[in-house]
Amino acid sequence: MVPREAYKVLLYYSYSALDDPDAHAQWQTGLCDRLDLRGRIRVAREGINGTVSGTADAVRQYMEQVDQLGLFPGMQWKVSPSEIGHAFPSMIVSLRDTIVNMGAKLAHNPGEYLSPAEFNEAMADEDSVLVDCRNSYEWQIGRFEGAPCPSGRQFTDWPKEASALAGRLQGKRVLMYCTGGIRCEMASSYLKSLGVDRVAQLHGGIHEYLKAYPDGGRFRGKNFVFDERIAIPSNDATVVGRCRVCSRSFDDYSQKRRCVHCRILVVCCDTCHDAGVPLVCGTCKHSQRDLGVNV
Repeated sequence: MVPREAYKVLLYYSYSALDDPDAHAQWQTGLCDRLDLRGRIRVAREGINGTVSGTADAVRQYMEQVDQLGLFPGMQWKVSPSEIGHAFPSMIVSLRDTIVNMGAKLAHNPGEYLSPAEFNEAMADEDSVLVDCRNSYEWQIGRFEGAPCPSGRQFTDWPKEASALAGRLQGKRVLMYCTGGIRCEMASSYLKSLGVDRVAQLHGGIHEYLKAYPDGGRFRGKNFVFDERIAIPSNDATVVGRCRVCSRSFDDYSQKRRCVHCRILVVCCDTCHDAGVPLVCGTCKHSQRDLGVNV
């Protein structure tokens, strides 16, 4: 039996056009089945976006066999440990129109790629503005210093959020970041389509930043991930999350407590949860105030 600590999670994506995405999806399904990998892979004509878990040897074989195809030049593989064993319950390979769903069709035209060191230096520039293109609940438990909380509950909210931000970002150097880089690809493309021309993004996302700065650097808290690990901390144990009800320091999403209205994750400590306090996320609370509802 393979010890749990021997498992890894692999995160990757590539905008490389596929002539036959259906055939490649079938190939991916067969490979993942043979290697006993679990996770989620999106295959589209524009490329591939995936995250899988498996033993260290299986993950190594997977990367080697995908690289041997020569379909995805320059693929940035991001590997992290999984102390819980498999980080997904099953393996799903899906054929999609896009490898990341932003809710708006747009040509891939990303911002300037910055390494973790370059991004770290750029954050010190007074002319720079940080933009977190993740969801609001991800920001709640971890973010870069000075980054405002995004308003979106899901990535399809980004076009609306970007349109609201565009005017304020004109003339600034925009520094965008997300978990592993994939959302920044289209989020930066969309922002540029609105006329914001000085757009840069953290290449490899928070994942690669914390690899370069294991003590956290300018990032505080935990990096939220979309698998059973839920969040990955740096070596800095600082807790930035606050209970939605009592404001005590708390950042544990493992119980998956959710807003009673929209069902997104809400930070809520055990004491307030046990007291039976109804949870309302910040977005729903603001919406209800706008409607004149007491909250």
